Amino acid sequence: MRTITSIWVAAFLLAQESQADGWKNYTCQPVEKSYGDGDSFRGKADTGYTYIWRLYGADCPETDMTFPTRVKEQAKYFRVDESTVLRFGKEASNFTGKFLANEFLVYTRKQDAGGQSEKNRYFAHVTANGESLAAALVERGLARAYGQFESFVENGQRDEKSLKRHLENLEVKARRAKVGIWAESR
Repeated sequence: MRTITSIWVAAFLLAQESQADGWKNYTCQPVEKSYGDGDSFRGKADTGYTYIWRLYGADCPETDMTFPTRVKEQAKYFRVDESTVLRFGKEASNFTGKFLANEFLVYTRKQDAGGQSEKNRYFAHVTANGESLAAALVERGLARAYGQFESFVENGQRDEKSLKRHLENLEVKARRAKVGIWAESR
């Protein structure tokens, strides 16, 4: 049985040929020590340019107190204390570094994702070895289903709800199984 994640990967591969509807595809190499809180990172594209990518649909815990209000909000959401948020933020960052240790694929519309860097940051779907990074983080309790959701284009149609629904289902499973940060949730 094909999962939604494998359908997205298939759609990603099909879209590499068409790049319809403003979507662009890049094969990226990792950039050393470029991982923030797990959902934002740098990748050197096959164009030679280094981009900052931000995952669609996944929000990892923060790694430091640069944004104390955000850490507090995440602590409330995950029902943990702030030090636990920071600890799992570092764990998510390490996971992303390992996940993207080799070549990875990026699928993006180059939609501005904000951020504090002087360089633009863009929302993207990211896969490595056929697996979605956003889904892998949420499934392991290292992120929540949150933020900007945009599904891959397939047959000229987009369904933003399918990505959100898929990641929310993975989050529910992680919470019930008490994996990752959910293991310490009150």
